[in-house]
Amino acid sequence: GLPAERGLLAALLAAEGFTGPVGAVEGRYGFAAVFTGRTDLERATRNLGKALEIERITVKLYPCCKQFHALIEAIEQCRAQRPFTADDVAAIETLGTHAMIDTHMEYRPRSTMAAQYSLPYTTAVAIVLDPRDSASFDTPAFHREDLLRVADRVTPRFDEALEAHFPSKYAAGVRIRLKDGEVLAATVLDARSSPERPINRDDV
Repeated sequence: GLPAERGLLAALLAAEGFTGPVGAVEGRYGFAAVFTGRTDLERATRNLGKALEIERITVKLYPCCKQFHALIEAIEQCRAQRPFTADDVAAIETLGTHAMIDTHMEYRPRSTMAAQYSLPYTTAVAIVLDPRDSASFDTPAFHREDLLRVADRVTPRFDEALEAHFPSKYAAGVRIRLKDGEVLAATVLDARSSPERPINRDDV
């Protein structure tokens, strides 16, 4: 929040006629040189006044690790192919990058943050509960037996093709095998609200 506060303060002061040193940004001892070691601002000033990088940020639609957002959407796409319940699920393969899988395989999270960073738990939330609801990642939820049973059916699979897109895309896929033998599969390269699939202010 502090950079936003300072930026707003600077804009308000500028509106009142306050000025700063001429070389504050691009000078020898300016911001760019001190913090980046560079004084070439071509990229920073490209399309100045026409396009803002802040409009290319991702807004998190789910209160969990960003690495899982494409996975949640892939599960939603599978459910659109054929409605199913947690009781219908025999096994789940989550396909993703090292960043999505490594250090995220805690099957029994013991805190809200651990739940938000658990791939098996978040996968189960997307099938059993509402992944948009922060309550799905609170203490009462991660003690639910029905949720944990689904989490135990999650097996991660590293996918080289998805890894090739990282870090420009946080891609993920899923294969859900139902008890009747049917397999539902989906892959999402860019989750909704990414710069490539922007959402509007109503969505926010």
